[in-house]
Amino acid sequence: MTAEKIWYLLGKKLSGEASLEELQELEQLMRSYPDVHYSIQNISDLWHLEKPVDHDEINGALKRHIERLLDRGLSFEQESEENNILSDQTRNRPLRRKLIFGSLITVLILGVSSFFFFHHNTSTVTDSQNSSVGNTVDRNEVSTKMGSRSKIVLPDGSVVWLNAGSKLLYAKTFGNETREVDLSGEGYFDVVKDPERPFIIHTQKINIKVLGTAFNVKSYPNDKTTETSLIRGMIEVTMKDRPNEKIILKPSEKLTVMNDANRLQTVPGTSRKEPMVAIGRINYGSRDSVIMETAWLNNQVFIQDKSFADLALDLERKYGVVFKFENEEVKQYKFGGSGGSFNKESIQQALRALQLANNFRYHIDGDTVIITK
Repeated sequence: MTAEKIWYLLGKKLSGEASLEELQELEQLMRSYPDVHYSIQNISDLWHLEKPVDHDEINGALKRHIERLLDRGLSFEQESEENNILSDQTRNRPLRRKLIFGSLITVLILGVSSFFFFHHNTSTVTDSQNSSVGNTVDRNEVSTKMGSRSKIVLPDGSVVWLNAGSKLLYAKTFGNETREVDLSGEGYFDVVKDPERPFIIHTQKINIKVLGTAFNVKSYPNDKTTETSLIRGMIEVTMKDRPNEKIILKPSEKLTVMNDANRLQTVPGTSRKEPMVAIGRINYGSRDSVIMETAWLNNQVFIQDKSFADLALDLERKYGVVFKFENEEVKQYKFGGSGGSFNKESIQQALRALQLANNFRYHIDGDTVIITK
């Protein structure tokens, strides 16, 4: 029902017939389900293409769509057969535009969804026997290459989207008695609710326990931070070096753990040091209200308030390249005060845009981007 509601509201928005309340509802749904952004963007782009309309083809698609709905047992008021065929006098009627869009949007959704799955699901599945949980149990390993993303449906129906350069491990007996996975890299989880078998994610620094919810986890080995961003539901997070302390996150909250060994805090009353932890709010793009923490689902990289070194890590994952800095000062350049982002730009276009903000030179040699001052 939620998916149907999103496409219904999107159809009204693109046809210019959505009310302010409906536009706000669509924006809220998109925030709660960030994985649909990619399909929505493609559908919107196709809708706004200026090209001749084949009315016979539209009528055929509309009639086939209605037949499929009837086959599924759905009923609705139908006009007479002669009124179902577009004439020169009725082609511009609002009702006819809605019906035409209804048939087209179905075709576009199927096409775009298939494109996203088959062109972005470039993961590799192998057997593994090494993990933080169940070392003696054979496990499946799903990994994604740099410059790609993938979608995995686990045996319990939970869905995981993996960002570039990520790895997910889970037991071949997953879901029988327990639901536990190991994550290295970044993943967006939409977990099926099962109170009897909590879903647990193990990362390098933290463990996350959920019953049924949607959230993003970013835990790359070389990143300065480990992050967990909750979209909906509720999750329980424990630090691996202090398992008795539990942190509960609520929707729109974000937990950040500093991985840098030089940024530790001393436990009061002891000499023990532990990673710095902070709880804040998830971030929204200033231009389009996209959740920054899950923008990668749409192949989008935000450049707001990032050093060149940190931004380079995101660009490496998006474009499948390796950055090499030949000047330490350039690595500390700051970008993104205006909240811009890269989506469909090529790596060359992205670098030229960054040169407008800071003075540097670049040279591309194969898949290596060399940065100099």
